[in-house]
Amino acid sequence: MFEKVLFPVDINKEMKKIIKDFNLIDSLGIKKINLLNVINSGLTKKEHVQKELSIFADTLKVCRDVEISVEIAEGHVATEITRIAREQNYDLIYLPSSYKNIMSQTFLGSVTSDIVRLTDSPTFIHKIFPKDLQPLVMNNILFATDFKEGANKAIPFIYDIGTHSTRLIIQHVGRRAADPLTEKQRIRWVEQNLMFLKENFSPYFNEIILNCAIGVPSVEINRLSSKEKIDLIIVGRSNYSFKKKLLGSTSERLVNTTRSSLLLIP
Repeated sequence: MFEKVLFPVDINKEMKKIIKDFNLIDSLGIKKINLLNVINSGLTKKEHVQKELSIFADTLKVCRDVEISVEIAEGHVATEITRIAREQNYDLIYLPSSYKNIMSQTFLGSVTSDIVRLTDSPTFIHKIFPKDLQPLVMNNILFATDFKEGANKAIPFIYDIGTHSTRLIIQHVGRRAADPLTEKQRIRWVEQNLMFLKENFSPYFNEIILNCAIGVPSVEINRLSSKEKIDLIIVGRSNYSFKKKLLGSTSERLVNTTRSSLLLIP
């Protein structure tokens, strides 16, 4: 599914723990990882960064049988990450959270929002580390869909993740129609689409639950995620309009509000 992964890292002790316990390799079939550090031009000693990255790479090699490379880039962090992911054709950008939710140390915050807005690559934002890390970390999945082209792009990835998960919730958040007749038609359309997805996903999951809600998508997704203790939220993204780039997308709002991990598919 994601054989070639770009792993931006910060040079701090917390990141060493994340790298040592980096267990998504088993779940996602990762074969190659590039450890990337982006520095401000002229402000950081490359020799020190290179040495630290080599230590991280050696740590990961000891724990996992996977090809490791290291890279240093200079410039704006989000811009360089998305550029390298695009130019070198990475399957996934992996952004880990802190064990202690120290957002400034692990890319969560404005940098992650910038990456989500700029990238054309699938992005995994790993926000929660359980106390006892196991290879299977995606047991309880929430797929948020509006049934449009962007959401449909996520479907092939859900098939793959189903081999590592047991439970899938498919959620649609919509807006109430202006009159009762149109609302009845809208509900019927939503239910038909949800049932179609359930039938297609049923061979891959032991349990599938359907959910439809009215309201703000990010709010309702968070509400259901918290209630159902979701491990991973999957969202397919459409190309943004200029207005949406200014106001922010559902994906960006989820990055900054949800406690669940996120897989965003552009």
